[in-house]
Amino acid sequence: RCAGVCARRETPEEHDARLAGALAGVGVKPWPWAGPVAVEEVRAHGPHRLQVFDRWCHLGSAQDEAGALALAAAPRAFDADVWRILARWLAVPAHLAQLRVLAAQAGEGERGG
Repeated sequence: RCAGVCARRETPEEHDARLAGALAGVGVKPWPWAGPVAVEEVRAHGPHRLQVFDRWCHLGSAQDEAGALALAAAPRAFDADVWRILARWLAVPAHLAQLRVLAAQAGEGERGG
């Protein structure tokens, strides 16, 4: 049972601080952007897709930026495997060219607690 934001027992900022403290012990660094980002997934065949992430959480995939912005309001659910894969991928400087920071207000929806 949630004891955080979804139960209205703490603010999103208090939740983020509590989460950062808990994750510090396992080496999870703070999210480097103010809000969600979209990573362009380039495919040899078929349409390109945008994979949307925020606070190390995968929010889904979209065909365009409008779809990515809609996903940015999705609830967050931390997954250690997603964090490991994304952190390794982001460690390659060339990959950052495939990343787009989405409008900051898009990520201001309710966060999972």
